[in-house]
Amino acid sequence: MVKKYRLLLLTLCIMAYCYFVYYLVYSITYNDLKENKLYDESALKGGVTLGDELSKEEAAEVLVVNAGTIYILEKYEIRTGEYTNEILPVPIELMGLDEDKVYNYYLNYSNKLNNSKNKEYSYLAELSEQNIVTNIKNIELVSFDNNILVARMNYEYIEPEYKYVAFREKEKIVVYKTEDNTIYANADVRWDELPYGLKVEIENGKYFVNETQLYYFLESYTS
Repeated sequence: MVKKYRLLLLTLCIMAYCYFVYYLVYSITYNDLKENKLYDESALKGGVTLGDELSKEEAAEVLVVNAGTIYILEKYEIRTGEYTNEILPVPIELMGLDEDKVYNYYLNYSNKLNNSKNKEYSYLAELSEQNIVTNIKNIELVSFDNNILVARMNYEYIEPEYKYVAFREKEKIVVYKTEDNTIYANADVRWDELPYGLKVEIENGKYFVNETQLYYFLESYTS
C-alpha cells in the first residue's frame, strides 16, 4: 500500500517538473520572439494593423478615363440661354486621366482661352451638318462617376463669315470666292452618291467658312 502511494507521489512530482520545464521554455521562447519582432500577437488574433489599412487604401482602384468612358458634352449658349447636350467620342487628351487631372486639364484649357492675345473662333462645322461657329469661353468638368464623364462648354454663337460658296454646274462642283465672285476651284463630283439634302444645298449654293472646311468637303464627295 505504501509503495503505491510512493509511486503516485513520484508520478505527480515528475508531471509537475515537466510542466515547470515546459512553462519555462515557453516563456523564454515567447519573449525572445517578441523582442526580435518575429511574433505578431495581433496577427494571431486576426487583428488588422494600421499598415494593413493604409495598404488597402493605396491599393484602391482609381477611376480614370478610358475607351469605355461615356463622354457627354453639355453646351450652353451664353447670350440666348440655349442648352443642348450630346454624347461624343472621348477626347484623346483625356485618356488615362483621373477626376482631378481632368478638372485641371479643363481649367488650364480655359485659362489659355482667356489669356490668349490672338483669340480665334473655334469652328465646329466638321462635327455637324450645320455651319456652326462658336466662340468658346470655357469648358468645365461637371462630374465623373460610374465611368460617365460630363463636361460643360459655355460659348457664344458667332454668325459665320463665309469665304467660299459651291454650286453644281453639270457634273462638276464649281467653288467661288464670296468676296469677289471669282472661281476658286473646279471638282468632279459623284453626284448620284450624294444625299438628297446635300444635292439641294449645293444647287442652292453651299457655303464654307474657311479652306479647311472646304477641303474636307471636296475630299469627301468629289472624285
